[in-house]
Amino acid sequence: MTLGARVLKTGLAISLSLYICRLLGLQPEVLAPVAAVIVMQPSLYGTWRHVWQQIQANTVGAVIAFLASQFIGNDLFSIGIVAVLVIAFCLKFKMGETIGLTLVTVLIIMEAPGDDIQFAVNRFSIILVGIISSLLVNVAIAPPNVRKMYEEKVKDVFASMSLLLRTAISDEMTELAFRHKRQNFDQGLLKCSEMYHVYHEEQRRMARIKHVDARQTVIYKHMLKALNKGANILEAIDGHYFQSRRDEHFAKTIHEYLDQLIRYHEYILLKVDGKAKQTRIYAKQTAESNERFMKQLLQEANQLDPHHIHLVLIGSAVYEYGLQLVRLDRLVEHQLKKRKGQPKRRRRPVTRSWKD
Repeated sequence: MTLGARVLKTGLAISLSLYICRLLGLQPEVLAPVAAVIVMQPSLYGTWRHVWQQIQANTVGAVIAFLASQFIGNDLFSIGIVAVLVIAFCLKFKMGETIGLTLVTVLIIMEAPGDDIQFAVNRFSIILVGIISSLLVNVAIAPPNVRKMYEEKVKDVFASMSLLLRTAISDEMTELAFRHKRQNFDQGLLKCSEMYHVYHEEQRRMARIKHVDARQTVIYKHMLKALNKGANILEAIDGHYFQSRRDEHFAKTIHEYLDQLIRYHEYILLKVDGKAKQTRIYAKQTAESNERFMKQLLQEANQLDPHHIHLVLIGSAVYEYGLQLVRLDRLVEHQLKKRKGQPKRRRRPVTRSWKD
């Protein structure tokens, strides 16, 4: 088991929040680590955005909770009504992620005896200490590199996908092992999608204050699309291959071409990583092979037994996978050539006037 940076930073944020509470004499100090754990985010931009939303939502929640405790009391029904109002506020202003911690703030303030505003301020301050501690740790210590994390996750998911695709038609893996691998692949693909959206949102926001490489975002989008096309093949195999009679020759044609595309996909990922030579020939060859495969697929489909016609759906999914890989390869090749051919900025020569 390996401990990632986020796990270690969460532990550090807990320790820092406890230390600050003890330093300032804030009690009960255990509330600060709860806030720190909730606020910790996997991206730098996500941390800033989440912290700002948490501060806004918790401030409003604290004010509503204190006023409610003064005017309508802090009985069980009053607390429930205030909780509903706070949830409605968070949802109205699209701050759903803050609901959990904001409700904690409401509950700990509404349990204040009488009209003691100092009690409410003390509890709210403890929550703020936890939020700020999480922000400081995430910004100052090993800020998360979403780009690197995304690329690594794509490689892991591709490794799972390639194993599943290579063994799906040949039926070499036991059903239990295949189901377990498939479940891990689906979870990894979902995580990839979440990480891409975090990266895309971060780049979109950062574009307002600095130059960002929009082409890289497009490449990452197509990397995710390629994995989704592979997932579509698995769905087609699962839904049609084992439910129909098998044509060994037709299945062999699909299996061999699919194996070729998997190797091509692996080559593209190596190219993205800078470990493979740049060339456009593979994209051209695969585009031609893809067209030949589709023509062969249509020709053989006319000769297939009606019980085997479902295999055409699998072949169609493989064809779509090939198209997506060609698009991805061309995008990567264009991006790499642009970087390589980008001239270095030269200093403008200083020209002196004859008057000097």
